[in-house]
Amino acid sequence: MITKLRKLLTIVIFTLSTTSAIYADSNQSSNWIVTEDGKKAEYRDFNEYIVGDRHVVYLPPIPFDITDNNDFTIEAMVESSETQWNEIGLVFGGEQGNFHFFVISSTDNFYTYGSHEKFDLSDNWKDYLYRLKTDKIKPHKNHLKIKKSGRTLTFYINERTIDEGEFIKSYGKGIGFYMRGGDVFRTKYISIQIE
Repeated sequence: MITKLRKLLTIVIFTLSTTSAIYADSNQSSNWIVTEDGKKAEYRDFNEYIVGDRHVVYLPPIPFDITDNNDFTIEAMVESSETQWNEIGLVFGGEQGNFHFFVISSTDNFYTYGSHEKFDLSDNWKDYLYRLKTDKIKPHKNHLKIKKSGRTLTFYINERTIDEGEFIKSYGKGIGFYMRGGDVFRTKYISIQIE
């Protein structure tokens, strides 16, 4: 049986040192859907975001505890009506301005995994894999996945393994989406499963 946990997704606005970011936009009740064993949760988010610069959209807190010792899988489906768009991806292990990210871009056909610290989204980036080319990105709809096993993160785009990176530590339990510039994005769902 699936248990539905309802939370209200609110509008949050932060003014960063050099960048204004408008976060989530809904005003409707939102669901984390949790499996009976409590090991997997899925958040269905059918919002559309018009992005001017860099934005981080944190979802309501995940409905179970997760630590750096847990192995986990995070998956998401993202869309754009444009064939060329700047950057969209996953944010995880986050707390306010501190987070890890896995981002793709169809404009330059690259992916990036790294970390960010503090509120200023124009600064404080720590990239571990910086803008590496890939031919796995599709024009409109992409399935992203991150799998943590021990200290290793494996990254997937559209069910194809593309790279591995090292997991250092979580800043917090925040999970959500990262978006950048001048495009319209739709986020379809995000799920997390403890292995």
